[in-house]
Amino acid sequence: MHTYEDLMLGSTTEISDFYVIDEWIYYINYSDNGNLYRMKTDGSSKSKLSDDSLYTFVVYGDTIYYNNPSDRWKFYTIKTDGSNRRKQYHKYC
Repeated sequence: MHTYEDLMLGSTTEISDFYVIDEWIYYINYSDNGNLYRMKTDGSSKSKLSDDSLYTFVVYGDTIYYNNPSDRWKFYTIKTDGSNRRKQYHKYC
């Protein structure tokens, strides 16, 4: 018997920090170096949104906010469709 998680993600996928927004689930895939992924709530349309390794993230509106540990924990944003990845600069950083 398979669990719901096995059917949706596969039995070898380790995830953390997930958000369900409308028909999408956004999650950190630790089985792929902590990269950011999304998939539809029915398990279809799985896709990697970023090659950055994440520790945690927040989704607000159509934007995902996170710190990038591979870039000295600088603050980044990316759209929920994976487009428009940007490092956010601040004069005190």
